[in-house]
Amino acid sequence: MGAGTPVPARWVDAPRVAFGSAQLERPAQVVERLREHWRTRQPVVVELDVSLARPGGLAAALRPACDTRPLWSLGPAHRLWRDELAFLLGANLVDARDVRGAHRERGGHDALRERTGDEVTSPIWWPARTAARAWAGLRVTSDPAGDGPDGWLADGRPLYIDGGPRGPIPSWPIGVALVHREDVERAGRLVPDPRLAHPPAPSEQLSDEQLAAVVHPAGPARVLAPAGAGKTRVLAARLRHLVLDRGVPPELITALAYNTRAAAELIERTRDVHVAGRRPQVRTVHALGLAICASALGRSPRILTEHDVRQVLARLDGSLRDPARADLAIGALTEVRLALRDPAEIAARGDLPDLPALVVRYRTWLEQHGHLDFDEQVHRAVALLLADPVLRARVGRTTTHLLVDEAQDLTPACVLLVRLLAGPAQQVFAVGDDDQTIYGYAGASPRVLVDLPDAYRGTASYPLTVNHRCPPAVVRAVTALLAHNTVRVAKTIVPGRDHTGAPEQAPELDVVGVDEEGTARAVVTRVREAIARHGTGGVAVLARVRATLLAPQVALAATGVPVHRVVGTEVLQ
Repeated sequence: MGAGTPVPARWVDAPRVAFGSAQLERPAQVVERLREHWRTRQPVVVELDVSLARPGGLAAALRPACDTRPLWSLGPAHRLWRDELAFLLGANLVDARDVRGAHRERGGHDALRERTGDEVTSPIWWPARTAARAWAGLRVTSDPAGDGPDGWLADGRPLYIDGGPRGPIPSWPIGVALVHREDVERAGRLVPDPRLAHPPAPSEQLSDEQLAAVVHPAGPARVLAPAGAGKTRVLAARLRHLVLDRGVPPELITALAYNTRAAAELIERTRDVHVAGRRPQVRTVHALGLAICASALGRSPRILTEHDVRQVLARLDGSLRDPARADLAIGALTEVRLALRDPAEIAARGDLPDLPALVVRYRTWLEQHGHLDFDEQVHRAVALLLADPVLRARVGRTTTHLLVDEAQDLTPACVLLVRLLAGPAQQVFAVGDDDQTIYGYAGASPRVLVDLPDAYRGTASYPLTVNHRCPPAVVRAVTALLAHNTVRVAKTIVPGRDHTGAPEQAPELDVVGVDEEGTARAVVTRVREAIARHGTGGVAVLARVRATLLAPQVALAATGVPVHRVVGTEVLQ
């Protein structure tokens, strides 16, 4: 409301937040304060200064951000403060500015403008006004700042619209009609659902710690899931719980899987999760980036192979016909676009002094020809979302609830993409293990998980401590090894009940490296020695790349050692 205007009786004791030009210039503090009030459902009175209280003032101040600066100058922690302010002032806002015509603003955030064109001086609760225009027979209250319902359904039942974080409300009276603002404004439906306030428990068989993560009430969450802790089970159960138990419209949910195989597995595990044919979206980060680019372009771009990229680079710079220099250029382009590193800093190493110009020429060539390569799918998607508020809002509807797999392997560009997709509501459910980061070369860091509570205030953490996959000797060895990591969340890892008390084939885990010439022959020798000590059931051969297992697998089989076959002739293709 405007500063100095009378406060409705229900709100007279609520804390006040002054909001004017000073807060617009430095919004971080007021954003975090308003977010805390919204997150904890605590009333607050926002007092607008004169310039913002007059017609058009607030909408103009909160016009959605448009940023076209290079992504490496922004970094993964970049935030759209005006978008967050607009959301927090609109998501659960009763607009009580005592100015005739103040509600006839055109432009700015949808939740802060009048849709009817009427002269209005009484308070407005925007979701109710939107619902009244979409559903005949809904009558809205004339006093949304009071204690009564937000409106009445055609059958006379009182209706309330929740604008807070979507999640269970244990204190909500049974039988009182309730819908969520998301349903009204994003899914276009007005069907009271008792599951909104009082969802049933998940039907899956889950451990206590898995169940705690799956039924996380609302807001951002971090699930720390070491190997064998049931990460995919938790992701699938959370997705199913949101749709089937809580009634979240599936078209508002997106799950980002680690790779295509993980996406396929998650889709298979959630085939029953649909409502009238509508399903949640399950994609890899790159596939979603491609979909965003295709949506902005109006067509699906061609994706270049690495061979194509080398040919383009050679045409743009003759020195890159040399394969070694092309390798350097491809690696540097990955650093610039996924790790968000300044091309000038990379060029300063001396290997590619013309890298800043090459980055511009290469990306311009891609744009002119309507092509993308693997890294550009993410980089271009982020740039498009930052520059186009309309696209950001359209994509954001499908990512209102965002589930993220293997969060520790998100590169900085992917971290920024996730922030943009989650939007100001920050309903992010991130699962991963800070001890398993493998994309450090592209800028990924365990800090994504370690620092998640700082990136998203109010983040709830759910540790999964039981390794259901490995026997005690392996768990002990892994725990001892991981304790040497310096950037990690301190954690406990214990073997599951299936392994507790089981006789062990060896008191400890033996790890033997094989790096001699004639590796396959050396593997056979080491394996036969291990079999003599432990038997065949206790021996595994590990390799960094799957294809390199072909030769040891053939050599072991040729010498009569029983092998669990993991590689076929397809690797020869």
